[in-house]
Amino acid sequence: MPRGYEVTLSFPPFTRTMKWLIAGNAAIFLLTLLMGVGAPRLAAAFIHAFGLVPGLVVKGWLWQLVTYSFLHGDFFHLLYNMLILWMFGTDLELAWGRRRFLDLYFLSLTGAAVVTVLMALAGVLVSMTGPTIGASGGVYGILGAFAVVYGDRRIIILPFPIPLKARYWVGFLVLISVV
Repeated sequence: MPRGYEVTLSFPPFTRTMKWLIAGNAAIFLLTLLMGVGAPRLAAAFIHAFGLVPGLVVKGWLWQLVTYSFLHGDFFHLLYNMLILWMFGTDLELAWGRRRFLDLYFLSLTGAAVVTVLMALAGVLVSMTGPTIGASGGVYGILGAFAVVYGDRRIIILPFPIPLKARYWVGFLVLISVV
C-alpha cells in the first residue's frame, strides 16, 4: 500500500431524505408483496397501473414516469437499489443539500423512464405493454454524479477487498448491470 494511505471502514449516515426514500420504497414493496399473497390479481393490476407501461404513458398515464421507481420485483432488487442509493447518494446529499440531490434523483428517474418509452416506441428491447419497475434509473444517475464529483475517492465494495477509485467502481457496477 502506498505510504500515507489509510483504509477505514465507515458507512454513511442515514439522513432524513435517505430514510424517507428507503422507507417509501420498502413500504410499497411490502404492500405489493402482501397484495400478491392475498389478492394476486389486485397486485398485478397495481403494478400495471403504477409500473412504467410505455403504451399507457403515451395515452396520458404520466404518473408512471415516477411511480414505477417505487416498485421492485423482489427483495434483492430492492436491497441493491436502496443500498447503492444510500451508500453513494448520502455524500451527494450532504454536499449539495436535500433539494439539489432530490432534483438529480427524480430527474434521473424520469429521464430513464422517457428513454424507456422512446425505446419502446422505436421497438428496441422494450415492450409497449409490459411494465418496467425499479429505482435503477435514479440510482445510476446518482452513481454517475458520484463518479464525477468523487471520482478519485478510493472505496472498497465488499466482497472485493480491493480499494479502487470511485469512477472505476461505478464503471464496474454499470458493466455488471448491463451484462
